[in-house]
Amino acid sequence: MVGVEIRKWVGCLIILVVLTVSGRAAAAVPMNQIDFWNDSEPSSLIDLDHSAFEDILKKYVATDHPSDISRFNYTAVTQADFAKLNEYLTYLQFMEPRQLTEAEAKAFWINLYNAATLKMVLEAFIDNGSVSKIKARGLPARRWRRDIVTIAQQDMSLEDIMNGVIRPMYKDPRVHYALFFCALGGPDMPTEVFKGDNNEDLLSALETNYLQESRAVRVEGDQLVLSEIFKEYDTDFAQSQGALLEYLKSKVSEEVAGLIDTASKVRYEYDTTVNTP
Repeated sequence: MVGVEIRKWVGCLIILVVLTVSGRAAAAVPMNQIDFWNDSEPSSLIDLDHSAFEDILKKYVATDHPSDISRFNYTAVTQADFAKLNEYLTYLQFMEPRQLTEAEAKAFWINLYNAATLKMVLEAFIDNGSVSKIKARGLPARRWRRDIVTIAQQDMSLEDIMNGVIRPMYKDPRVHYALFFCALGGPDMPTEVFKGDNNEDLLSALETNYLQESRAVRVEGDQLVLSEIFKEYDTDFAQSQGALLEYLKSKVSEEVAGLIDTASKVRYEYDTTVNTP
C-alpha cells in the first residue's frame, strides 16, 4: 500500500503547515466543551481491547533513531495493517464512552484521537505523499475540522475530540505529551497505548521524557527556548508565565532548571517536519 504507492516520495521534505511564531495568533487555542460527553459510569466493568493499535505502534514506531527522536515509518505500513487500524477505529466507534469509568474513558479518547490522527496522516501519504496541507495540534484546518469518526451517533472531528472533550473534561496538561502531533517538534510517539489502569504512569512518563528534551525546553544565551506547545496551550499548563516557569523548573533536568532564571527573553519554536525515519 503506502510503501508501494509513494516510496518515490521518500527523501522529500515533508512538512506540516507552518507553525512559526510570526504566523500565530497570540491567544491560546480555545476549549469548547461538548457537554454531551461529560458523563461516566464509576461501576463499569467494561475493559476495552486496544491491543490492535498497540501492535501497530510497536511495529512501526522506531525508538532507536540516531536523532533520539522516535519516528513512525509511514511508508512501510502494509495494506493489512492499514486495514487493522481501520478495524480498530470501527471497534472504538461501537463503544459508548459514557458507560466507561472515567479512567477507561480517558484512555478511550486519547487512543481514539491518536489512531484517527495516524489514519489521517497515512491517508495524506496515500493521496500525494505529503502532509504539507495538514496543521498540527488541532489548529483550524480542513482536515482537522472534518468529521472523522461517529461515536454514539455523534459525528466528531479531531478538533472536537481534543478541544471539545479531552482538554476541557480532564483538564490534565499531560495529555499534550500523549496526543500524536506527528512532527519532530512534538513529544515522541509512545509504543504503549492507554488502558485506563496505566493512565497516570504513562502520562507522567511521557511528560518527563519530553521535558528532558532540548526541543521542549532549553536555554541559549539569554533566551529560554520553549516548544510552541507552551504557547498554543499556555493556560492548560499554568495561569501565568511565572507559574509556567516554575512548572518547567520542577520537571526539566537540574542543569536546565538552573539556567532558566538567567534567561531574559523567551522564544518559541517547533520543528514541523513530519516524524518519518
